[in-house]
Amino acid sequence: MNRVHYKLLADSIDSLNEEKNPMEKGRRIVENFKNFMDLCKGDIEGIGDVYKEMKSSIYAFLEKK
Repeated sequence: MNRVHYKLLADSIDSLNEEKNPMEKGRRIVENFKNFMDLCKGDIEGIGDVYKEMKSSIYAFLEKK
């Protein structure tokens, strides 16, 4: 779901090799990963209801067999 954002994260990590200040490098790493993880968390929350419905449908289908 987040291939584009993952690519941006990977590219930002590559650019961090140029950062000489360890504090700034650490801050940017945390910020970039936090933003990506927040997107992933939002996706998981967004598909939760669909997942539950799909799971119920699969179980109902299997019970009919």
